[in-house]
This record gives sequence, C-alpha cells and structure tokens, in this order.
Amino acid sequence: MKNSVSNGKTMAGGVVASRDATNRDIANRDIASREVASRDLSRHQGAADPGYAPPLGMAHLLRDTYRFFARRLLSHISGSHHSEHRLTMGQYYILKELWRENGLTQRELSERIGIMEPTAVNTLKLMRRHGLIRKERNSRDRRKTNIFLTGGGQRLFSEILPFAEAVNAEAVLGFSAGELSALRGLLERMKKNLNGGDGGN
Repeated sequence: MKNSVSNGKTMAGGVVASRDATNRDIANRDIASREVASRDLSRHQGAADPGYAPPLGMAHLLRDTYRFFARRLLSHISGSHHSEHRLTMGQYYILKELWRENGLTQRELSERIGIMEPTAVNTLKLMRRHGLIRKERNSRDRRKTNIFLTGGGQRLFSEILPFAEAVNAEAVLGFSAGELSALRGLLERMKKNLNGGDGGN
C-alpha cells in the first residue's frame, strides 16, 4: 500500500512538474512575442517620426552608384566630338549589346538591357534615324526583325568604349584584385537571389 501511495505521489509530482514546464514554455513564448511586437511597434513609430531616418538600403546604394556612373560616362561623351548624338544610357547599352552580338531581335535586346519593348521601339527609331542601326527581316521567321549596327554605329561605339573603360577604372580606384573579385562575386550572388536563382543574363 505504501508503495502504491508513493508511486501515486511520484506520478502526481511528475504531472505537476510537466505542467509547470509547459506553462514556463508558454510564458517564455509570450514574452518573446511581446518583445518582437514591441520592436515592430518601435520601428513603425520611428518611421512615422519626422525626425526618423531609416538606414540606406542596398537598392538605394546601387541606384546611386549607377547614377554616378551614368552621369560621369555621359559627361565624358558630351565633352567629346560625339556630343551631336546626345547619347542616352539606353542607346549606349543597345550599342554595347549589338557590339557583343550583332543581329539580335528587338525582344532579345529588350530582355538583355532590361527595358520594356515599347521603350526599346522608340529608342531604336531614334538610333535608326541617326544612322547607328539598321533592321532586317529574319530570313527564317518573317515575324521577327533583327537589329544590326551600321558602320557608323560600330565606329561610334569603338570611340566611346574607352570612356566607359575609364569610368569603370575610376569607380574601383584603390581596390585590390582580391576586393574586386569579392565585389563581383557578391554582386553576382545578389543578382541571382533577386532573379529567382537562375543568375540572369
């Protein structure tokens, strides 16, 4: 009988201990949840505060870097004897892609450069008017049109290419070879993360 009573007390004690442990876990989770909610509330309250300045995100930093690059490149070009073309960055990238692979279709150009097709159409019309590109119907698929650099377009890009190389060199002035390699690797990983994991073009 004594053993039965003892066993009963032990079992009861185990149940109480288990219940206490469960209650402690619930209490700890509640505390953690309240802490997260408090941080979120503080963050939102800070954002609503006119004096609150959120930290600059990666997208902001990359956008500003690109703007400075574009401004410096177009400044070099406009200061040269090519200023009559009034080249835009969109036109520069079209020249660059056709220099790398002449004869791309309009859709291929749009995808590689990352602009909408209607925007590409207007840009290509202007470049054609300036004698920088020409269009040809695809011999295999008449619905497609291939875009080619003219002799003038090739000459123009070959002459402005040194400007782009100079701006690139200026942007990484003082970087070691290891830093450049690490930077390229990190940017490629970032691009892959944001492009669904396929790495983009």
